[in-house]
Amino acid sequence: MLAFFKLWPSKPKILKKHTPTKNAPIGNNDDDLPAPPPPLSSQNKNVLYAKEAFRIDSITGERIEADTEDSENYLNLHAILLPENNFPSNAKSFSVGYNKALLDGWVKQPSPCCAAASVAGAYNALTNKKRDDKGARTHLDVLVLMADMLKEQLTTKQASFERLLGSSIDPLIVRVEEELAKLGRSLAGKEKNGAAQGAPNKLLLKLIREIVNVEGGEEDNKDCFSCFKKLYEDEAAAKGGDDDNDNDNDNDNDNDNDNDEVVEGGDGEEDGNDENDKENGNENADDQLLVFDFSNKKTKKISATDGKWKWKTQLCEIFKKIGGIQKVEADRPSTAPFGNWGIIGAVSRVSDLDASYHFTAKLLMGKKTIGANKKSTMEFALSKKDNEQTIEKQWSGLRSKFNATNCCLLFHLKNHYALIFAIREWVVINEAGEKECVRQIFTARKGQRPTTWIDFSEARDTMIGWDGYKMMAVESKRL
Repeated sequence: MLAFFKLWPSKPKILKKHTPTKNAPIGNNDDDLPAPPPPLSSQNKNVLYAKEAFRIDSITGERIEADTEDSENYLNLHAILLPENNFPSNAKSFSVGYNKALLDGWVKQPSPCCAAASVAGAYNALTNKKRDDKGARTHLDVLVLMADMLKEQLTTKQASFERLLGSSIDPLIVRVEEELAKLGRSLAGKEKNGAAQGAPNKLLLKLIREIVNVEGGEEDNKDCFSCFKKLYEDEAAAKGGDDDNDNDNDNDNDNDNDNDEVVEGGDGEEDGNDENDKENGNENADDQLLVFDFSNKKTKKISATDGKWKWKTQLCEIFKKIGGIQKVEADRPSTAPFGNWGIIGAVSRVSDLDASYHFTAKLLMGKKTIGANKKSTMEFALSKKDNEQTIEKQWSGLRSKFNATNCCLLFHLKNHYALIFAIREWVVINEAGEKECVRQIFTARKGQRPTTWIDFSEARDTMIGWDGYKMMAVESKRL
């Protein structure tokens, strides 16, 4: 449930939203609370829990983003909601709103699976379940839904590719994975930050060519290796017989988006230019079988020689989907293959877990985008050129949405997804006699534990910095 109160210096007053008995009082009633985590120090007064969200893999020694083992249930609202555990003494006005259901329902992420864990926490809050209640969801429930999304995309992409090729590519997939294993790599391996365990596009295309050179038979054979051999031969003929291995890409576009954890095992996102198309469900926008030529009233099938079928790009995308599925289903699952489209899709599928609710997610706030491939629509589009009046309107809209019934806010900040548990603002008069507004959101930079108050100005800068960073509204409707 949500609670909201505002303080005026002359006459303090508390306003509570929804049923008061369902909202925790703001006080020091610690008798019924478990023992708090050990005292932690932080140089930043906005960081309320200074333990970093990571653990060390006992076998590999790898640093993994994960919530700490400290209890989720400790809840001291005074410490959480008030700046430095007290009302600002110099504030002309002060207000705070918090989502008690989210504080009770968020769940830990044991690995870089922040997208799944944040959706699970939103589900628990929107169905009024505490994390330990029967029927409450965890990251594991959402991971199954997200893996199914990738599997459906893979099935569509692979079926389309095989129709054009004229053969199943399953034998090639097996051979590629065998060759990667010999190199100590895998489709799900990490590649960035010097890890060298994954399968970048350039390496994939090199291995595919080498495999085809060994396995490719006569043109009359209908196996995939012979079909690929014919593609290479047609390509070489179109280039005047120059069969150059170094040019193994489509139009010099080796769109090598390795969906790895970007920062110290954190949940990274693919910084692809098709982010917004995916958010609108346009996952297979490039998947066309025929090109129509109205000048001669004929249809022309795409071939490798006419430049219409970017088969190398599409083949690499298929391998990336396979690697994505392996990441999601790993013993230490990662949701790095997903962008905002994955959150929106997962929330929609959560409805299948509970027939009494219908869930939706939509983009609420983010960078203003233009162009044919930037189709995302948001209630609040941000720009560097926004004036103070516009920013005030954006904050008011965020506050209104936060306090809305049956709604949770989810923030895609840098390399991470986390819920927004509270908001607060106050006004002070500086030495020059001018008003200064402090606006903050309570969320998590790593892990899912609510830990940090972030200035709204910083959140805006993050979202304006890349159009993939967004705030999303997750909503439920009781059926």
